[in-house]
Amino acid sequence: MEYAAECGGKAARLGEAMRFGCPVPDGVVLYTEMYRRFMRLGGLQGEIASILAAMQPTAMHHFHAVEWAVRSAFSVRRLPDEMRDEMVAAWHSIGGGPVAVRSSATREDGPECSFVGQHATSLNVTDEDALIEAVIACWMSLFSAKALSYAHHFGIDLLNSSMAVLIQRMITPTCHGVLLTADPITGDPDVFVLEVNDGPRAGVHRLDPYERQPGEPWDWTQLRRLGLLLDERFGAYQAIEWVIADGSVQLLRVRPATRIPAYLPVAVRDVGAEAGPLELIRQDGVMPRTQQPYTWYHRSRSPAINAAHFRSVQRSFAPYAGRDEYYIRGYLYARWRPFAFPPVGEGLRGILQDVQRLLAARKLDAGLRALWRAKRARLDALKAIELTTLTNPELAHYLQEVIALGDAFIEERGRVGDSPRVLADILMRLHRRWFGDTADCQDLLLTTDDQLSRRDEALCQLARTAFDDEEAREAAFRAYVREFRHLYLRGEPLSDGQDICRLEVDEAAALEAWQSLANDADASCDLRGSVLERRRRAEARVVAQLNRLRRAVYRSVLWTARAYAPWRTDCDEPILLCWVLEAEVVREVGRRLRAARLASDDGDGVYLGVREITDWLQGGADNDRLIRAILERKELSRHWQRYAPPDILGGETASPPVDIVFGADPRDIVRGRPISPGIGEGKARVVSTLTEAASVLPGEVLVCRRPDFELSPFFGIVSAVVSEEGGLLDHAATLAREYGVPAIFGARGATTAVRTGDDLQVDANRGIIVRRIPEVAWELL
Repeated sequence: MEYAAECGGKAARLGEAMRFGCPVPDGVVLYTEMYRRFMRLGGLQGEIASILAAMQPTAMHHFHAVEWAVRSAFSVRRLPDEMRDEMVAAWHSIGGGPVAVRSSATREDGPECSFVGQHATSLNVTDEDALIEAVIACWMSLFSAKALSYAHHFGIDLLNSSMAVLIQRMITPTCHGVLLTADPITGDPDVFVLEVNDGPRAGVHRLDPYERQPGEPWDWTQLRRLGLLLDERFGAYQAIEWVIADGSVQLLRVRPATRIPAYLPVAVRDVGAEAGPLELIRQDGVMPRTQQPYTWYHRSRSPAINAAHFRSVQRSFAPYAGRDEYYIRGYLYARWRPFAFPPVGEGLRGILQDVQRLLAARKLDAGLRALWRAKRARLDALKAIELTTLTNPELAHYLQEVIALGDAFIEERGRVGDSPRVLADILMRLHRRWFGDTADCQDLLLTTDDQLSRRDEALCQLARTAFDDEEAREAAFRAYVREFRHLYLRGEPLSDGQDICRLEVDEAAALEAWQSLANDADASCDLRGSVLERRRRAEARVVAQLNRLRRAVYRSVLWTARAYAPWRTDCDEPILLCWVLEAEVVREVGRRLRAARLASDDGDGVYLGVREITDWLQGGADNDRLIRAILERKELSRHWQRYAPPDILGGETASPPVDIVFGADPRDIVRGRPISPGIGEGKARVVSTLTEAASVLPGEVLVCRRPDFELSPFFGIVSAVVSEEGGLLDHAATLAREYGVPAIFGARGATTAVRTGDDLQVDANRGIIVRRIPEVAWELL
């Protein structure tokens, strides 16, 4: 969030919602800077740090003691007049009168931890003194016992957090509730869960996110539209607290919905996952909801790419013989097929396999070298062509030629496999065996014959060039980036399984490297000479320590590994270039489709496959069918984008079923609404008052009438939570899911049917609580 550091999470997200056009009550924010100023008064920050260091709170009574000490420290500080004036001025800026004073901590409403109900809120504040008191109460609540317990459980440093304060005009609601843009139990985003807390429609309702249902009230329709807007803009499931006031919908809180399980609407048997688990292909560091579904263009190319890669794969240099691919709702799942007899072994067997690899490497890359010599110049010529100058048939031929070249290089890339890494590993193991370490191995395998070295040398020469003006300098840099754009792609496109149409050129990385070289006037552009000198010295040091026989063996291994060193990057380089050219063709097709009024956006070419694109460019496509296909696929992609696909489909990833042993007496069974899934068991602890809550022990099942905020710190130590009241979207339900504790709410009569000390088994997947009766053990006398 752009303004979370200044405004806190709650206020920042409401501000974003307002910018998206959502209705939010008028308000003003007292920035975190004011809180930090107050914390510097009389060393308050240091005093609180000393309190935390001295007490080192870990249990609930410790947290209460820290809260009391922090309140005492706050109470002896006098609020400066200028800060008081700022608060009052902020209040008057929204018209004065009754306001709500709400916390907005920097860690509040985060994507993983919400802090719901952990900080202070004051309602109906009507005068200056009450306003000042409410603001200070918000500041102090950063270190409330509840917040301290929550932060301790999740490893959050509150001392280095800050607290902003949100002041909003009071409104009188006629109805209020919560909207969640996915099912919190199943993770299904094709269902919006609406909880209404007042009026004749009170209860939990399920809405279609995309279409209005017959009889749907106007306010539900507006909430559904606002929920979908915020969900898609933030790129995450949202929990939205809303009210109806003066006949209109107002949003009081917008926060990420935490702990929503992964979901994809597919039956395992439909994709053959019963034959083995399927793994989601995604880029490292990319989380669910941030990964986009694959484009139709990439999906049309994927079978040919996969087949080409594994067509000539070598067992000695590749871990897998093939890969089964399944595109499910636009996401790629794969199952790797290992070789029937993988090359494994240690000792003498391992040495023989290494010898076999070294012998095979003599001719392994012959096809790739021949293809490189024959076609690399043609690739450079294709790279220089300006696509806008080509006619539609010429563009179709251009695309077909680029695809053919790319697939040819992919096949040779599959044949070479991991040979650069495998051969380097053989050298390193030999070096370690004879010298005890691998100190010189990196220098021994240095190379200047790869495309990355040529790229860096060209950039250095550019940085040393004097230009007449800034415009000429900028033009030269643009020409350089265009020449080497496929070598400045973000991430690792091949190993990450990136979409051809979504490859991104990292111009910022090129610019940073250029500026660094320009600022370092002493840097030499003769990279080749310095690298070769380092390599020569390392080889001389190593060879001097070997006898004649070992020297011959070592040099043979070294020269083989060194011959393959350039392939570490050059195996991928022509493929990446072909993919970049394909992506540029698809973008050009999108522009031409829009110009022909067949598409509404320049990027709509990604919704067509290879055959559809070439047919249209060659004049053989049905334009009406093309328009319908683009519209339908855009809508499907919009829906699929909201899924958070699981990492694994099938296999043994699901939790094993737990059999509930039902008692003979139906009175031993209590049912309620599943709130947080899971299975828990333990001794019951029935809590009717907050005083009784102090006796809760780790591993017990907490049974209560209402899941009050004051009970939430115990969610981290109990085995399950059972409450007679509470809803699916309550703050307490959110906290239960964040703590990961099985929870059942709405279990009527639980506090009377269960007594403290009873053995309980809680199935929060089905909403069942069972009181287990000890069986009598009979002994044969």
